[in-house]
Amino acid sequence: STAGKPVTPLKASDCPAGYVCYAPNASDIEGSMSSLGSITSSPNAGKISVGTDATEIDLIAPNYKREGYGFAGWSTDFTATNASTIYGPNETLTVPSNTLATKGMILYPVWIAPTGTFQGTNNQGWTGCSSLTAAPSDGTRATLASMTALTDTRDNNVYTVARLADGKCWMVENLRLDNEATISTSNTHNPLNTNGTVNLKIDYANGTTANHLASTSDSWCTGGSAACLDQTVLNTNNTNIGGKNASNTDLIPGYNTNTATAQWHGYGNYYNWYSATAGNGIRSFNTNNNSVSGDLCPTGWRLPQGGLAYAEGDTSGVNVTGDTSTYRDFYNLGYVLMGSVAYESQVNDGNSYYDNTPTNTAGDTATKAFRKFPNNFVYSGFFLGSSAYYRGSYGDYWSSSARGSNSAYNLYLGSSRVIPGTSDNSKYFGFSVRCISQ
Repeated sequence: STAGKPVTPLKASDCPAGYVCYAPNASDIEGSMSSLGSITSSPNAGKISVGTDATEIDLIAPNYKREGYGFAGWSTDFTATNASTIYGPNETLTVPSNTLATKGMILYPVWIAPTGTFQGTNNQGWTGCSSLTAAPSDGTRATLASMTALTDTRDNNVYTVARLADGKCWMVENLRLDNEATISTSNTHNPLNTNGTVNLKIDYANGTTANHLASTSDSWCTGGSAACLDQTVLNTNNTNIGGKNASNTDLIPGYNTNTATAQWHGYGNYYNWYSATAGNGIRSFNTNNNSVSGDLCPTGWRLPQGGLAYAEGDTSGVNVTGDTSTYRDFYNLGYVLMGSVAYESQVNDGNSYYDNTPTNTAGDTATKAFRKFPNNFVYSGFFLGSSAYYRGSYGDYWSSSARGSNSAYNLYLGSSRVIPGTSDNSKYFGFSVRCISQ
């Protein structure tokens, strides 16, 4: 909860035995978490089972927002000075049950103030990636030296970014770009609108969000028509109203619900592929394994490449030889996090995946590795029609790469399987977006 918005650490008695409690650690935090935030299979499952064995729990992505800060993860350390205690927002955590028998576990959000902007000097992009320490490739826990925060000058949202184990800098929060934000047309980001904006159309009528993802027809979006622009819907968070929704009321803690009214800041906004690619991802962009050159990411950043592991345009099959110079972004990140032996054992007809059997040298399965700090991917679900689905169960993230006229590649992150960029779905689905530094 946000009761008291503590500016000093809570007492152990403030979190009952058997619970994980999510507490803000600053007086200016907005939003709230579900009551006490205790989870096993769902947030309503009540008290965590306490026994003699360790208990595995999936942490809940945050509904807290602190204006002007990026979210880095959860920590048992109120001051967040001990990096070894920082966990990803949706990380799987093993908790000794005998510890929970006597007291709960209190987690605080770790906030990072921005050190610059995504757009960099003169709108040329951020150049600070090399100054960050790459996260370890052996799966051991990274430190805050791998991370910073940047401001998106289009709407002043702040996001944490991290140099991950692949050596590249990624946005490690889901994109929350809101309605009709201005995007530069002076670089590869080339939206259809000649005035430099992309119409991420949201119609608020009586406090509700109009449905722009209802179409399930593969004939949608034949070009730069109004129908294309209208078929996008964002998470019902309207982050331009300071942690409020369209009715100007507080964010509703609606974790893992299948309704459009459930709001959850940590899940970000949802975009169909047309919007994620800033209007470039129309039906005629349909060459398998080719990537669009424009998207919603800030100047100097882009959507991660998806598709088969070979280089751009090569559809001959998945490359598992270890030549990472030909690997696509999502695929390569999975390869680095999990290692070649585990990955090769899961190749399946070109649609490479990891199940929960192979683990990396740190003992993490792929789904744990992708959600581990500082990767920080979350089970944000997807949006279709008038509902959000499977929040808290799995997540889908758009790539820049087409599969054909009707579908594009994405990262699928599930509890029992990870498909690192070679899964494909219809372009009209509302998926999450992460950006990678060029």
